[in-house]
Amino acid sequence: MTRIVRIVVATAIGAVSVAPVRAETPSLQAGAIESGISGSLTIVEGSTRGSVALDCGLFARAPGGLASATVEIAYSHVSSLDLLDVSALVGWTRPLGSTSLYPLVALAGGVRQEWIGSFADARYPVGFDVGLRALVSTRADVRLNYRLRRVLNDPVDDFTEHEIRIGIALLFRNRGGI
Repeated sequence: MTRIVRIVVATAIGAVSVAPVRAETPSLQAGAIESGISGSLTIVEGSTRGSVALDCGLFARAPGGLASATVEIAYSHVSSLDLLDVSALVGWTRPLGSTSLYPLVALAGGVRQEWIGSFADARYPVGFDVGLRALVSTRADVRLNYRLRRVLNDPVDDFTEHEIRIGIALLFRNRGGI
């Protein structure tokens, strides 16, 4: 997991250092499509695991900012346990003043398939994200999110997960005004 975090951070720093210097601040526009990769550290009842995720999202006009709709696929492996999450997030963001920083909030829900050997079961994580997206250019961003998920349908008891996720993304069709 530490190696994944180092790779994500190094890639983000590399994207910042090769981004062209511009007089104007990059901005996120309605119609933009974001495709990214992220890594996370998840803490559940004192146990820690790492995961990697791929996501794709679309931004649209919304009152006072931009709405986002994102689909994410994440994978984790801990000891003999494999986890595959498929989640949908609906969020809202807007720039902080005239900066390229975009705080975000999102509601999320999904399904998690868990495997231990030949035993498989489904769980249903629901919750929210809060975070910050920093555009390094009109074509790339770096993200940091805190996630809270209540995982439902556990055979013992429903439980809560806290997750810090860091990622990078490419932006497509990021043109036009809000």
